[in-house]
Amino acid sequence: MNDEKDVDLMRLVNIGLTTKWSILGIGLASAVIAFSASFLFTPVFHAETLLLNAPVEKRGDNILSALGSSGSGLAALAGLGGGGDSNTQEAIAILKSRALVDQFIADGNLLPILFDDRWDAANKKWKSKWWDIFGSDNPAPGADKAYEKFNKQIRRVEEDRRTGLVTLSIEWSDPKLAAEWAAELVKRANALLRNTAIERSEKSLDFLNEQIKKSGEVEVRQAIYKLIDSELKREMFAKVNEDYAFKIIDPPTVPEKKTRPKRSLYALFGFIVGGSIAYALALRRSTWVRPARL
Repeated sequence: MNDEKDVDLMRLVNIGLTTKWSILGIGLASAVIAFSASFLFTPVFHAETLLLNAPVEKRGDNILSALGSSGSGLAALAGLGGGGDSNTQEAIAILKSRALVDQFIADGNLLPILFDDRWDAANKKWKSKWWDIFGSDNPAPGADKAYEKFNKQIRRVEEDRRTGLVTLSIEWSDPKLAAEWAAELVKRANALLRNTAIERSEKSLDFLNEQIKKSGEVEVRQAIYKLIDSELKREMFAKVNEDYAFKIIDPPTVPEKKTRPKRSLYALFGFIVGGSIAYALALRRSTWVRPARL
């Protein structure tokens, strides 16, 4: 049985050796075709920015331990409860959110750029598809399509929970736009989080000032003053820090080298596929016949 397997293996090797030039030629031809085909694909460039997800000042945790039960209750009513971890996750969620992307696309009028194959730049209108004869709606892509493309193909957010570092990357055919979009998204996320924090502080301060007017107890009033002082500091922190939630460690730069297509891999894949097909055809053409088993 082993001798028969050895003979079969030798025959397979011999077929490969006798047709090696044909296999090599077809493999090289396939590599050239695959390499040439890679030029049909739009080059994609990768721009990224490295961010430090700086913990936003804790809302009330730094003073709750110093307050009595009444002060702690007022802090909760004023919205001063949550800690740094919840704020950190809120920042990541905002950076990944659809609301941020939808507003970014709308403000920049990016639909004609995202779907340039469907945009008639000369006539400033969307191209009709063949199925429009069946009474389809406006050929312009909707917000769902735009977000799906941006979220799945263009933007990526990766978080390292151990270090607190966040990487925002953009992949697009225009390297300059890729870098600009990455920077703009970070700027918008910080601005949104800053404005939200300022609004929270203003509402909390309004509430606490009302409580001072109503309360006559010295202990409660002292607790309220501590809460007001802490909230004023947080409000000032938000107003003066543009990098409120994300501090830029490495700003996005315009990439010089494309990410894909990798033409060398296309050529290698073409060579392997072409060579394999050539060898399979050589086996089929061969006069090799398995010895009959008795």
